[in-house]
Amino acid sequence: MDDDTTDKYTLLLSMEQRAPLIIFDTIAILLVFFGNGAVLYFSIRYNAIKLDKISLIFVQNLAAADFLMGMFFVLPIWSSIVAGRFVLGDFGCYLSAQLPFLPWIMNSILVFSITAYRVLVATNPFRRVSVLSVRIFCGILWAVGMSVLAIQLGFGSTAEFEGHTGKCVSSIYKDEKTEKLFLVYVVICLSLTPMCFIIILNAILGVIAVRSSKCVRARSHYKGLIMVCFLSGLFAISWLPWGISTIAELAHHPITWKFMRLLSYHVMMLNCIGNPILYTLTNRRFARFVTQICHRKLTEWRNNKSSSEQQTPQNCGGGETGGDSNVIVNNSAEPQQSISVV
Repeated sequence: MDDDTTDKYTLLLSMEQRAPLIIFDTIAILLVFFGNGAVLYFSIRYNAIKLDKISLIFVQNLAAADFLMGMFFVLPIWSSIVAGRFVLGDFGCYLSAQLPFLPWIMNSILVFSITAYRVLVATNPFRRVSVLSVRIFCGILWAVGMSVLAIQLGFGSTAEFEGHTGKCVSSIYKDEKTEKLFLVYVVICLSLTPMCFIIILNAILGVIAVRSSKCVRARSHYKGLIMVCFLSGLFAISWLPWGISTIAELAHHPITWKFMRLLSYHVMMLNCIGNPILYTLTNRRFARFVTQICHRKLTEWRNNKSSSEQQTPQNCGGGETGGDSNVIVNNSAEPQQSISVV
């Protein structure tokens, strides 16, 4: 590999700086894929999350967005931090620079949609929303997220590796022609504006949750409100450093935004690794389903393994076989019988 490629993809962090990041990112990788994968698998196959159908559709779409975020955002950073350089090549750098915008935007507008829906249900409990309309709405949200990719491709976005963060970034918000478009559409409209509304709606949900906890009839909705409050609160906290560092960079403010950018990337990971934990802590049914099914699968695997070991044919040495290696004796718990191997 030539020196130009080596310099271009070299991580500008010492081993002392990388060591805590390696531990954190490794834990993040495991939780992102196992946690969000479990949410999708157990909620679709076993209906393990006790929520109304509308909220469940939003949660499943959010888990899918978090899973994609793990693939295109957490995994490339983790590999760079561990290896000390970017190891996915030019094409991998381009993909990891462009594709994270999709789960980022989807995370923002989905959390906003979940929060807004819970406020609607809490304030208008008799208003019905059809499942089909919500699925169509989620499809529209994914189309909005894809529009960011269309803008990137339309303006010929390229990729550049940031040695101080371990991530490949898009050139769309570093180009003078697209800087304002990115600032208005992506940062303000699709990121910061939903975040502000999420904080406001979260405060409203907090008040409703407190009142619901005192009302016997409303206690059935209390846990759902608490889950959404924590969900939206985690989103606002984990995305705030990124918003600050992005605005500072776009405004060319002379702050140490390189450190802020490194910090913001890893704080953002808290969002996609924390959501499944919130589902587990605030939904006992989900935690019980995951525990019971994993225990059952592990027990079945152990039983199958022990059964296969007991049924493994072994050569009968000596005796009346006359040394015939084609005669096998089954030493299982059942009555022994000779089996001829063809």
